[in-house]
Amino acid sequence: MDARIVERIRAYLFNTYNVAVGNSLGRIRAQVRKEFQAELDKLRGDLGDADSNLREEFRVGIGRLPIAKAWNPDEVCYRGDCVVTRDGVFQALQDTPKPPAADHPHWILLAARGQDGRDAPMLNFRGVFDAGERYKRFDVTEFDGNSFVAVRDDPGIPGEVGPRGRKGERGERGKDGPQIVSWAVLPAIDAAMTDAARGPKQLLAPV
Repeated sequence: MDARIVERIRAYLFNTYNVAVGNSLGRIRAQVRKEFQAELDKLRGDLGDADSNLREEFRVGIGRLPIAKAWNPDEVCYRGDCVVTRDGVFQALQDTPKPPAADHPHWILLAARGQDGRDAPMLNFRGVFDAGERYKRFDVTEFDGNSFVAVRDDPGIPGEVGPRGRKGERGERGKDGPQIVSWAVLPAIDAAMTDAARGPKQLLAPV
């Protein structure tokens, strides 16, 4: 009798333990699965954002040069670096400590230095021409549907014809041209006739 009671109690406790443990494991498993799914979704979202950003940076970065900097002889330039010198803008074709030069294999010249401007005129746009205004050299004004640039101070009315200039001096007499001194109308002749029968020849000689 006592053995059967002990066995029944042991079976009850075992079943109760299994149920409790099973329920606990089920809740833990569900919670872990939920947390794992949430972390997985977050990682997928982060990965998608990183992929989109990388694609956008790649799309925008195609054909774009890095920001150019002044060349420093104490620094090493790396492949792709763009530097500015007094001779122009250069890009490094490889890591190099060599100074930029158009004929150096480590560098490629992107833009050569241009020539400095010399006495470049600055045009001054004055709008529609007003006869009461005073205009100076390089002033630009509109008159009668056209634009005019003043080439001197106080240029007058745009397009106005100025006074007739002084008559030039008479040049030296040129050489006389050739003149006809004798001529004759030749009759129709036979090919067998001699030149003596043709009559006087036409001569051209200077006077």
